[in-house]
Amino acid sequence: MNHSSIRSTLNSNKLILAGALIFILLCIMYFYEASPKRHSVLIHDLGQTRTWLESQSWSHKQLKALPSYLQDAVHNHALLQDDGYVEIFGKYSVYYREVKPGKSRPIVGGVVFLHGEHYTSQRWMEMGTLHLVANMGLRAIAVDLPGNGHTLPLSLARTTDVARFMGTLFTVLKLDRPVLVSPSTSNNYSLPVVFEEVQILAGFVCISPNDKGLHDAGQLHDKQIPTLLIYDGNKLETNHSVSSLRHLPNSRAFYLGHRDDSNVPTNHRRSSFHDGIFVHKQEFHYLLYNFLQLVVKNITDHHGLV
Repeated sequence: MNHSSIRSTLNSNKLILAGALIFILLCIMYFYEASPKRHSVLIHDLGQTRTWLESQSWSHKQLKALPSYLQDAVHNHALLQDDGYVEIFGKYSVYYREVKPGKSRPIVGGVVFLHGEHYTSQRWMEMGTLHLVANMGLRAIAVDLPGNGHTLPLSLARTTDVARFMGTLFTVLKLDRPVLVSPSTSNNYSLPVVFEEVQILAGFVCISPNDKGLHDAGQLHDKQIPTLLIYDGNKLETNHSVSSLRHLPNSRAFYLGHRDDSNVPTNHRRSSFHDGIFVHKQEFHYLLYNFLQLVVKNITDHHGLV
């Protein structure tokens, strides 16, 4: 074999070796992205007090990685989008945005998204959350609360009035026992439902709630609603809602972010956790996906087929 042949063989072997190394690197990157362990730095499980859904031990349930088809759900053009107004009490209009599965896929439930102070239903659309939930076979509806966005102010003086308002809203939206997602100050609307009309909900997701509107924690012991609690790690010790809402017997609590993030500028920490999850969208979607998988019956992974 002459020198040119040897050199050619060596070059070929180098190319093969380089290709193999690149392939191995790509595989490592793929499985790292797919693994739920990637969230371990940002998501901290505070556990629960009792078994969730009896047949499923939520405290020992292995959380599943978010499927790739859900991560790109916003680009699924088969999903149907709508927006408009529904009338409450025959004269008051509430604005909503909705994303739902295509006509070829059965709808297995619904999720209603509220919003915190200074936000509207548009925020959930921008995050891609409505598309993700719709791609799971659910109706995903975000509303503008009274006095926000396209919805005019409305005076609701009593807790029972708020609960009646929310129950009527679910009825006119044609939702049967939806899951309710409530960040920060919107617990002024969600907690009255939990206390007064909890039977009309299939599940409750409470994100960085403020302390206003919380009732006596002792009243929560008999509320069996499956609950996902998400908190800002920086406010964990000072937010009394942590200890109060964890009296819900079928709840599991998480906090997002680092308990010690002293290297993060103060103004960034304050804005990033205004509603608790917007800066950690991917981690929130991961938790929401796992919660809905357990709470809503008939959900299966359809790999984006709608």
